Amino acid sequence: MRTWLDTLAPGGARYATFETRIWWSPGSSAKTIARMLDAKGYAAAAPSEKFMVTGKYGPLKEGELERARAWGASIAKAARG
Repeated sequence: MRTWLDTLAPGGARYATFETRIWWSPGSSAKTIARMLDAKGYAAAAPSEKFMVTGKYGPLKEGELERARAWGASIAKAARG
C-alpha cells in the first residue's frame, strides 16, 4: 500500500480508510494511509474506522460486519449529498 501511495498523483477526490485489527494492534494503518492521502491533496469523506477480528487474520467479530455496512452506507449517503 505504501508503495502505491508513494506513486499516487496528487488529486482532490474524497476517500475513506478502514482497517481490521485485533484488540492489541499497535498504531493505525488507516490513519497512516489517511495522512499520506491528505498530503497529496485528497480529502477524507469520513473519519478512519477500525473493525475488530477474532483471530490474527479474522474472521470479523460478531456485529462488526453490520457495523462496517452501516459505516459504508453513511459514507454513500453523504456522497449523494
